[in-house]
Amino acid sequence: VLRAIGSEIDRGEKLVRGVSAGATSPLDPTALIALQAGIYRWGEAVDLASKLVDRAGSAVRTTLQNGNG
Repeated sequence: VLRAIGSEIDRGEKLVRGVSAGATSPLDPTALIALQAGIYRWGEAVDLASKLVDRAGSAVRTTLQNGNG
């Protein structure tokens, strides 16, 4: 699961880098929709990774607190 999320994040970063460097200009409406969908997927992958890291951190904190209590 983590590899898939990492791959999706890498793909999104490459997409954004390519667009910001002008690699895909000019963009037709179909390309713009594909770009929008790609950036949306990238955002969702980053959000999911953030939630996983947050929950893992919370689990570690809880485990350490219970071990010291």
